Order: sequence, then structure tokens, then C-alpha cells
Amino acid sequence: MRAQTLLLLCFLSAAAPAEECACPPDETRQEKPFIPNGLYDEVPEYKIGERQILQEYRIYRAYLDGNSALLDSFFKGWADTNPPISNQQLSRLPEAFRHAYAIFKDFYQPANLGRIGNPEWGTEQFAGVKYYVVQNSIDIAVHRELPKNSYSTDPDNLIFEASLKHFRPQIQGDKVPLILNDAYKSQLLRFLGGESYPAGQGNIMAPAMAKGESNKRMKFLNQFLKIYHGHWGGWRLITDPTISRINFNGTFTRAIVYFELVYQGGEATYQFKDGKWFLKESRLTWIT
Repeated sequence: MRAQTLLLLCFLSAAAPAEECACPPDETRQEKPFIPNGLYDEVPEYKIGERQILQEYRIYRAYLDGNSALLDSFFKGWADTNPPISNQQLSRLPEAFRHAYAIFKDFYQPANLGRIGNPEWGTEQFAGVKYYVVQNSIDIAVHRELPKNSYSTDPDNLIFEASLKHFRPQIQGDKVPLILNDAYKSQLLRFLGGESYPAGQGNIMAPAMAKGESNKRMKFLNQFLKIYHGHWGGWRLITDPTISRINFNGTFTRAIVYFELVYQGGEATYQFKDGKWFLKESRLTWIT
């Protein structure tokens, strides 16, 4: 058992992302977790009310043992400690925020990607997963008239803009949402590390790809979800589509959604009618 503990500590020491990772700075310079002696000898399944730090121990213990049930317990604990917003909480938010939550809930359908475009990797990218990793921030803006530029700041047209940093959206369907807050983002990045082949290796059009220990860890996590290696490096942890911004008109009857889908992105238009938002059109407009 002592040998297993030492081996796990070695895994942790090698887990910090390498410099080639193209994540934002706060996602690459993570502190290594403190490991009390002997704590890894046995890590139980998740229990409500336990200390948050046990979750990170659990993911490494699951990997060392090849224990899929313990990994599933890690994800169950994540879902339990950071749930979507309740209807009661939602009802107390400002009008613009409530509209943003409503559009996200309608738009975010990873199992039905064909409704928003024709992705280069197909419409079944997230089929078969148990959990969706969901964004926890989104930008919104309200304009007198919808601008053509997604980030227009024309003072004569802009009424209000905000960045929701603790966004906890509800989703449709039977998949379990994992809201990607800073704590869990840091844990996953430390676990995955930064071993990768650079973009363009062997083929000028080839994306960067995980290798070695990082690739093994990605595959281990992907038993239950779908994580991609970034095109230029780093990691795409979120189960797409990801909404970067929603622009509303001043009467909240029309909206434009700007989104990303793995290595692609686009925009969608919504119309508010009879108390509900309806998707009118969506198209993919760019690719990396």
C-alpha cells in the first residue's frame, strides 16, 4: 500500500500543465495539491457534506486503481456540490439575466447539434456520455437595436452589458450537468497535465494532440464525458456548444447568440413570442 501511495504522489508531481498549454494564464499555473501522508491508502466514494479537497484525492485514486466506479463517484460529487440554479432563485434575477438563462436552456442541446449547424466532426460528438460539463460564465448585452458586431459598445445604442461569472444554467434532457466552476476546472487541469504534440506536426493542418500520460488521463475521464485537446494546445473541458455572448434588443423580443462548437463557431437568432424564446436560424460561420 505504501508503494501505491508513493506512486500516486509521483503522478501528482507530474500533473501540472506544461508551458506549451495554450490555456489562459490562470489555468496553466496551478499549485500542486497538498497530500497528507497516508490519505491515499483508501479514498471512499463521495458522501454529501464531505470536504471539497477529498474530491481531488478521489480522481487520482480512481486513476491509479483503474476504478471507473470511483471516478463516477467523483462526478456525482461534483454534480451534488454545484447544482444548476433553482426555479426560485431564477425568479429573483433581473429580467435580462432570466432571458439569458432561458435562451441557454433552449440552445444547449449537445445531443441535437444538427439544429445549430453542420459540424465538421458530425452531430454525434457527445453521444453516449453520462455527464455534460457546462460553462459557468456568459456575457450578455442589451441594445436599443441589435448591432451587427457581436461586441459593439456604441454608447448611443448600448443600454446595458454584464458578464455573469457564476452562471449555473438548467439544461434539458436526462444528462447530468457538471457546472465548471474554478475549483473543478483547476482540479481537471492539474490531473490532465500538458503533454501534447504541437499543432502542425506531421501535417500543416493537424491540430495539437494529447500524448503520453495526458492522453491516458483524458481517455480515463472520457469514460463518462467528452474532453477535447485544444486545436492549438490546452484543453476544451466544456461539452459544447459554448455560448460566449447573447445580444438582446431593448424590448427583449429578439436576440443573437454567439457560440463555439469544438473548433468551429457561429451565431444564432432568437425571437420571443408568447412568453417563450424560439430559435429562428443558426449557422456555423468560422473554423480554426
